[in-house]
Amino acid sequence: MRIILPLLFPVFLLITQPCIAIREGTATADIFIKRYARAADFRKLALWHEAAAECLRHISVPMNEIAHDYYLRRGYKQSAARAKKEAGEIQEQYKYHRKQAKIAWQKSETPKRLLNTEREKIAKFMAIWLPRYPNRFYEYGIYPTFFRKHREMAEQKGDYVKALQLEADAAEMCATQYEKIPIAYGLEGYQKHRDAYQRHAALLRG
Repeated sequence: MRIILPLLFPVFLLITQPCIAIREGTATADIFIKRYARAADFRKLALWHEAAAECLRHISVPMNEIAHDYYLRRGYKQSAARAKKEAGEIQEQYKYHRKQAKIAWQKSETPKRLLNTEREKIAKFMAIWLPRYPNRFYEYGIYPTFFRKHREMAEQKGDYVKALQLEADAAEMCATQYEKIPIAYGLEGYQKHRDAYQRHAALLRG
Protein backbone atom coordinates (compact mmCIF):
# COMPACT_ATOMS: atom_id res chain seq x y z
CA MET A 1 0.00 0.00 0.00
CA ARG A 2 1.24 3.46 -0.79
CA ILE A 3 2.78 5.14 2.21
CA ILE A 4 0.68 8.22 1.72
CA LEU A 5 -2.68 6.55 2.40
CA PRO A 6 -2.50 6.32 6.21
CA LEU A 7 -1.83 10.04 6.37
CA LEU A 8 -4.88 10.73 4.22
CA PHE A 9 -7.21 8.73 6.45
CA PRO A 10 -8.18 11.63 8.78
CA VAL A 11 -9.28 13.67 5.78
CA PHE A 12 -11.42 10.84 4.44
CA LEU A 13 -13.13 10.69 7.81
CA LEU A 14 -13.96 14.37 7.53
CA ILE A 15 -15.42 14.20 4.05
CA THR A 16 -17.73 11.28 4.87
CA GLN A 17 -19.88 13.67 6.93
CA PRO A 18 -23.37 14.22 5.46
CA CYS A 19 -22.93 16.84 2.79
CA ILE A 20 -25.29 19.76 3.28
CA ALA A 21 -24.71 20.88 -0.30
CA ILE A 22 -27.09 18.26 -1.74
CA ARG A 23 -30.54 19.56 -1.06
CA GLU A 24 -33.47 20.02 -3.39
CA GLY A 25 -31.71 17.86 -5.95
CA THR A 26 -30.31 19.81 -8.87
CA ALA A 27 -31.84 23.14 -7.79
CA THR A 28 -29.71 25.95 -9.14
CA ALA A 29 -30.25 29.60 -9.87
CA ASP A 30 -30.53 28.80 -13.58
CA ILE A 31 -33.57 26.59 -13.03
CA PHE A 32 -35.42 29.42 -11.29
CA ILE A 33 -34.29 31.95 -13.90
CA LYS A 34 -35.77 29.81 -16.69
CA ARG A 35 -38.95 29.17 -14.69
CA TYR A 36 -39.65 32.83 -13.99
CA ALA A 37 -38.63 33.92 -17.49
CA ARG A 38 -41.26 31.55 -18.92
CA ALA A 39 -43.83 32.85 -16.45
CA ALA A 40 -42.86 36.50 -17.13
CA ASP A 41 -42.57 36.99 -13.35
CA PHE A 42 -39.98 39.72 -13.65
CA ARG A 43 -39.41 40.56 -9.97
CA LYS A 44 -38.64 36.94 -9.12
CA LEU A 45 -36.60 36.68 -12.30
CA ALA A 46 -34.61 39.73 -11.20
CA LEU A 47 -34.03 38.23 -7.74
CA TRP A 48 -32.67 35.00 -9.22
CA HIS A 49 -30.40 36.78 -11.67
CA GLU A 50 -29.06 38.65 -8.63
CA ALA A 51 -28.65 35.32 -6.81
CA ALA A 52 -26.69 33.91 -9.76
CA ALA A 53 -24.45 36.98 -9.71
CA GLU A 54 -23.91 36.58 -5.97
CA CYS A 55 -22.93 32.93 -6.44
CA LEU A 56 -20.32 34.02 -8.95
CA ARG A 57 -19.03 36.76 -6.65
CA HIS A 58 -18.93 34.70 -3.46
CA ILE A 59 -18.07 31.25 -4.87
CA SER A 60 -16.58 31.32 -8.37
CA VAL A 61 -14.40 34.39 -7.89
CA PRO A 62 -12.69 33.26 -4.65
CA MET A 63 -12.29 29.68 -5.89
CA ASN A 64 -10.63 30.94 -9.06
CA GLU A 65 -8.38 33.33 -7.13
CA ILE A 66 -7.30 30.60 -4.71
CA ALA A 67 -6.39 28.26 -7.57
CA HIS A 68 -4.67 31.00 -9.60
CA ASP A 69 -2.55 32.08 -6.63
CA TYR A 70 -1.53 28.47 -5.99
CA TYR A 71 -0.55 27.83 -9.60
CA LEU A 72 1.57 30.99 -9.66
CA ARG A 73 3.23 30.18 -6.35
CA ARG A 74 4.13 26.65 -7.44
CA GLY A 75 5.17 27.54 -10.97
CA TYR A 76 2.35 25.90 -12.94
CA LYS A 77 2.30 28.57 -15.65
CA GLN A 78 -0.17 26.93 -18.03
CA SER A 79 -2.66 26.30 -15.25
CA ALA A 80 -2.23 29.87 -14.03
CA ALA A 81 -2.92 31.20 -17.52
CA ARG A 82 -6.03 29.05 -17.78
CA ALA A 83 -7.26 30.30 -14.40
CA LYS A 84 -6.66 33.89 -15.49
CA LYS A 85 -8.76 33.28 -18.61
CA GLU A 86 -11.50 31.73 -16.50
CA ALA A 87 -11.48 34.80 -14.23
CA GLY A 88 -12.40 36.94 -17.23
CA GLU A 89 -15.20 34.54 -18.16
CA ILE A 90 -16.56 34.67 -14.62
CA GLN A 91 -16.62 38.47 -14.75
CA GLU A 92 -18.52 38.36 -18.04
CA GLN A 93 -21.10 36.03 -16.52
CA TYR A 94 -21.38 38.27 -13.48
CA LYS A 95 -22.00 41.35 -15.65
CA TYR A 96 -24.58 39.42 -17.68
CA HIS A 97 -26.63 38.44 -14.64
CA ARG A 98 -26.43 41.94 -13.15
CA LYS A 99 -27.61 43.42 -16.47
CA GLN A 100 -30.45 40.90 -16.78
CA ALA A 101 -31.51 41.61 -13.21
CA LYS A 102 -31.68 45.33 -13.97
CA ILE A 103 -33.77 44.71 -17.10
CA ALA A 104 -36.13 42.41 -15.19
CA TRP A 105 -36.58 44.96 -12.38
CA GLN A 106 -37.57 47.56 -14.96
CA LYS A 107 -40.27 45.23 -16.29
CA SER A 108 -41.53 44.05 -12.89
CA GLU A 109 -45.03 44.56 -11.54
CA THR A 110 -45.14 42.10 -8.61
CA PRO A 111 -45.75 43.93 -5.27
CA LYS A 112 -42.63 43.84 -3.09
CA ARG A 113 -44.56 42.38 -0.17
CA LEU A 114 -45.05 39.19 -2.18
CA LEU A 115 -41.31 38.67 -2.57
CA ASN A 116 -40.42 37.87 1.05
CA THR A 117 -40.89 34.13 0.52
CA GLU A 118 -38.71 34.23 -2.58
CA ARG A 119 -35.99 36.13 -0.72
CA GLU A 120 -36.05 33.48 2.01
CA LYS A 121 -35.76 30.79 -0.65
CA ILE A 122 -32.70 32.54 -2.08
CA ALA A 123 -31.12 32.89 1.37
CA LYS A 124 -31.48 29.12 1.86
CA PHE A 125 -30.15 28.53 -1.65
CA MET A 126 -27.01 30.54 -0.86
CA ALA A 127 -26.48 28.73 2.43
CA ILE A 128 -26.65 25.42 0.55
CA TRP A 129 -24.32 26.27 -2.32
CA LEU A 130 -21.66 28.36 -0.59
CA PRO A 131 -20.08 25.41 1.28
CA ARG A 132 -20.71 22.91 -1.52
CA TYR A 133 -17.22 22.97 -3.03
CA PRO A 134 -15.09 22.85 0.14
CA ASN A 135 -17.46 20.19 1.48
CA ARG A 136 -16.82 18.06 -1.60
CA PHE A 137 -13.28 19.19 -2.30
CA TYR A 138 -11.90 15.65 -2.57
CA GLU A 139 -14.67 14.49 -4.92
CA TYR A 140 -14.93 17.21 -7.56
CA GLY A 141 -13.00 20.06 -9.10
CA ILE A 142 -9.35 20.81 -8.55
CA TYR A 143 -8.48 17.83 -6.34
CA PRO A 144 -9.24 14.97 -8.78
CA THR A 145 -8.29 16.99 -11.89
CA PHE A 146 -5.04 18.45 -10.56
CA PHE A 147 -3.81 17.28 -7.16
CA ARG A 148 -4.64 13.58 -7.52
CA LYS A 149 -3.27 13.52 -11.06
CA HIS A 150 0.06 15.09 -10.04
CA ARG A 151 0.27 13.01 -6.87
CA GLU A 152 -0.11 9.79 -8.85
CA MET A 153 2.57 10.94 -11.28
CA ALA A 154 4.90 11.62 -8.35
CA GLU A 155 4.16 8.21 -6.83
CA GLN A 156 4.89 6.48 -10.13
CA LYS A 157 8.31 8.14 -10.06
CA GLY A 158 8.81 7.12 -6.44
CA ASP A 159 8.86 10.76 -5.36
CA TYR A 160 6.85 10.42 -2.15
CA VAL A 161 8.12 13.73 -0.81
CA LYS A 162 6.45 15.45 -3.75
CA ALA A 163 3.33 13.33 -3.30
CA LEU A 164 3.03 14.36 0.35
CA GLN A 165 3.65 17.99 -0.55
CA LEU A 166 0.79 17.88 -3.05
CA GLU A 167 -1.56 16.37 -0.47
CA ALA A 168 -0.51 19.01 2.05
CA ASP A 169 -1.16 21.72 -0.54
CA ALA A 170 -4.56 20.21 -1.28
CA ALA A 171 -5.56 20.16 2.39
CA GLU A 172 -4.38 23.73 2.77
CA MET A 173 -6.40 24.80 -0.27
CA CYS A 174 -9.50 23.10 1.10
CA ALA A 175 -9.03 25.05 4.35
CA THR A 176 -8.66 28.25 2.35
CA GLN A 177 -11.88 27.54 0.46
CA TYR A 178 -13.71 27.24 3.77
CA GLU A 179 -12.12 30.51 4.89
CA LYS A 180 -12.79 32.48 1.72
CA ILE A 181 -16.28 31.19 0.88
CA PRO A 182 -18.72 30.10 3.65
CA ILE A 183 -16.81 31.70 6.55
CA ALA A 184 -16.22 34.97 4.68
CA TYR A 185 -19.94 35.07 3.80
CA GLY A 186 -20.83 34.77 7.45
CA LEU A 187 -22.06 31.18 7.63
CA GLU A 188 -21.40 29.54 10.99
CA GLY A 189 -20.02 26.12 11.82
CA TYR A 190 -17.27 25.89 9.20
CA GLN A 191 -14.34 27.11 11.26
CA LYS A 192 -13.86 23.61 12.66
CA HIS A 193 -13.52 22.18 9.14
CA ARG A 194 -11.05 24.88 8.15
CA ASP A 195 -9.01 24.21 11.27
CA ALA A 196 -9.05 20.44 10.72
CA TYR A 197 -7.68 20.76 7.19
CA GLN A 198 -5.05 23.24 8.34
CA ARG A 199 -3.90 20.75 10.99
CA HIS A 200 -3.86 17.96 8.43
CA ALA A 201 -1.74 20.04 6.06
CA ALA A 202 0.72 20.70 8.88
CA LEU A 203 0.86 16.98 9.68
CA LEU A 204 1.62 16.11 6.07
CA ARG A 205 4.39 18.67 5.95
CA GLY A 206 5.89 17.05 9.05
